[in-house]
Amino acid sequence: GMAFELSLILSVFAFIFSTIGGTGLALWYMNSSDRLRRFMNVVLQFFYIFPVFCLAIIAVQFFTSSYYSPSLNWFPGPGAFLMLSSDMSFRSLWFHQGVYLLLPALIISIPLSAGIALRWIGGMEEEIGLDYVRTLRSKGLSKKRIYMIHVLRNVSIPMIVHFTLLFPALMSGIVLIENIFAIGGVGRLTFQSVMHRDINLLLIITGLIAFFNIVFNKLGGYCMRFADPRIKT
Repeated sequence: GMAFELSLILSVFAFIFSTIGGTGLALWYMNSSDRLRRFMNVVLQFFYIFPVFCLAIIAVQFFTSSYYSPSLNWFPGPGAFLMLSSDMSFRSLWFHQGVYLLLPALIISIPLSAGIALRWIGGMEEEIGLDYVRTLRSKGLSKKRIYMIHVLRNVSIPMIVHFTLLFPALMSGIVLIENIFAIGGVGRLTFQSVMHRDINLLLIITGLIAFFNIVFNKLGGYCMRFADPRIKT
């Protein structure tokens, strides 16, 4: 139960950072000059494919100790959760210990934000070539207003499914981060189950993740039909 609660809080933080960061980067990209767009595209592609465990190791070295610089010691180091009591309430974990999950959540959100930004950018670049965008430009609407109100809303319809499936993917894909930071969540529990060949616990975890995928998949369909009444199935 506590492992699930820790992974849930970590996934919520990573989901919020990823959606806000990816959408913000995409809007910045679309309102930038051509030279800055080329530079941002290279940076986004780099962080999208950069291994997340390498980012975690680098961040632990620089931002959890004063070895390199005292001004960079912003976050608590790995292993802080090993001292937590097993009977700690979910409210206490969220409000009092959630600060220890900020750095792992930020690390997880870096490649996810790059991927979300690239998806937004691909959809918006297809939209800006359509007739209604040219009509809006001919009416004198600014580029920022077109992107924020019209293009972003149309591109957001297929992105809804991506966002709803992102959360259960986070719940099942944080094995490396939780082991690097010694967070006793579902990812670390999965690793320990594999090492100890605990098949029953692995089946429980797999069933739980599958349940989350089914629920959020249905939720994504309902959200799409709510966002676009034309979608019936």
